[in-house]
Amino acid sequence: MPRPQGGKGLRLATNLISIPSPLLSNTMQESSVKITQEVVNNIAELAQLRVTGDDLADIAEGMKNILDLAEQLQSIDTSKVEPVSNPLDATQRLRADAITETDQSDLFQALAPQTKAGLYLVPRVLE
Repeated sequence: MPRPQGGKGLRLATNLISIPSPLLSNTMQESSVKITQEVVNNIAELAQLRVTGDDLADIAEGMKNILDLAEQLQSIDTSKVEPVSNPLDATQRLRADAITETDQSDLFQALAPQTKAGLYLVPRVLE
């Protein structure tokens, strides 16, 4: 499949936020994420993006920063945090499946210019 043309390449922000250290557990180790130029090239090919050689290092650094942030989020102890909501606790009120309106089709068809066998007749639009 052909790659999109134009543009200088993909740009990723490399100045991502980090989580304050008191929130991180003591077991957090140095990042184990390894993003190589081969990984960047494979992802770019799958996403059908053209990445130039000049951009590979920037993109790899940006991807590493994103994955480091995800690791930091994973290491936060949330065992004492109550969930805000849970979709499994929700119950849906169901109404009774009963007819609540009377059949007024005869009244509506009496107002129509032409009807036949319960259908509304309209002028032909296409010839």
